[in-house]
Amino acid sequence: EVLNDHISEKKNFFSTLVTFTVSAEDIETLHDRVANLIESFRSIDVNIVKPIGEQKRLFYYDLMGSDVSQNRYWVQLLTSEGIGELLFAVNQQVGSNIGFYIGRGAPKTVANSTQDALDSSKRLVFFNPLITNEILDGSTSTTSPNIMITGKTGRGKSYLTKIILKIIQLSNAKAIYFDPKQEMRKWYSAVLNDQTFKEDYPDEYTLLNNVRFVTLDVSDKT
Repeated sequence: EVLNDHISEKKNFFSTLVTFTVSAEDIETLHDRVANLIESFRSIDVNIVKPIGEQKRLFYYDLMGSDVSQNRYWVQLLTSEGIGELLFAVNQQVGSNIGFYIGRGAPKTVANSTQDALDSSKRLVFFNPLITNEILDGSTSTTSPNIMITGKTGRGKSYLTKIILKIIQLSNAKAIYFDPKQEMRKWYSAVLNDQTFKEDYPDEYTLLNNVRFVTLDVSDKT
């Protein structure tokens, strides 16, 4: 009934994956626990399907940053209230696994290509500017890290830097970005002058429009 009301009111739905991971010391206990879980939810009219051959695939779908939209057999449609009831993204931990997902680290195992290595990697990389500047343990200095991004030409250094800058913008923090080639000004100007972009993505337009570009001229003392 709630879903029908949302459909009639044309409210948004969220595609998500709801999974339970069951573990045990031996196979018999594992089967018992799975059966108990399925029966418990059946008593409240919630149907749970136990995957057989797709357990590995579901594991990778559960990794942050994975695209679940292509898997129509396992994706669930939820309302915003439904996600809230699941306490989506609530965590009491503070550490390297909390923050904005920006990519994956390559594993040490042998792979046919870099892309295969990254696709199979479970070493997620996060960035959180909100907690890196905290003063800890009574110290008088902050714990802001100094970050150096290195790599071969064309392998994504500038792209990653722009992602970090975007995250800082979304955090409503002030930042100075030195851009000798003026790539940012060229790209931002092209997008901001696009009327279709302004109409289709008003929030993104406002965010980009908040950037102030300054070109320094050595002959101008001011």
